[in-house]
Amino acid sequence: MANKKAMPEAKSCFVIAPIGAEGTPTRKRSDQILKYVIRPAAEACGFVDPVRADQMLMPGIITSQIIERVLEDDLVIADLTGANANVFYELAIRHLIGRPVVQLIEKGEKIPFDVAASRTIEVDHRDLDSAAQARLELERQIKAVMANPDLFENPISVTADLRALRKSGDPEQRSIAELSGAISKIAADLAAVRHDINVLDRFKIWEKLEARFSYIEAALQNVEGSTDLDDISSKLDELDSKLDDIETKIE
Repeated sequence: MANKKAMPEAKSCFVIAPIGAEGTPTRKRSDQILKYVIRPAAEACGFVDPVRADQMLMPGIITSQIIERVLEDDLVIADLTGANANVFYELAIRHLIGRPVVQLIEKGEKIPFDVAASRTIEVDHRDLDSAAQARLELERQIKAVMANPDLFENPISVTADLRALRKSGDPEQRSIAELSGAISKIAADLAAVRHDINVLDRFKIWEKLEARFSYIEAALQNVEGSTDLDDISSKLDELDSKLDDIETKIE
């Protein structure tokens, strides 16, 4: 008898989103984003029937079921729109275990600072072109994060890694930790600027960014000969280029 090919294991996806009561604008938007943006993108990447909390039909304690999905599913897609408390609670749990997450938010809303450094897809659910573009970008990000799930970073995992480096007995590792921490702060500032360009005028954030670059450049001159430090230097060049772009926009 010929051997049958093993069927690939289905990948699971849980959707964290503000849901709202039946008939409310929040529910209508959430349904539209799930139907026209999230589900097509996830299914195109091999995920079977992405599920939102209100669509879970299993009997039992709903909170426990949600947390189990957050912990166990291969992918979580988090809609940060409306700064919903439940969304951020579940997102924090996912961050704690360091498994892949892709974020999206309604265009025009400000991303909370703690997760601003993570790449977030913007979508205007009332604009068909925006929804189509968001679906394509979501598909691209899903493929990227699932190609290397062990490399997924979030504020909790980054902080834990830096904490371990700072406790290292190796002076070079401690230097890397300090430099990486400075880069993370710059990345967060850049994300904040991207969503609110006027913040440069209100809080003089440009001067703060320049000061951080001066600190990092001085630190790099004191620690040499490390591949990791070369990588950090490369990242700094990328951030420097982004800052130049921002400076051009506000001149």
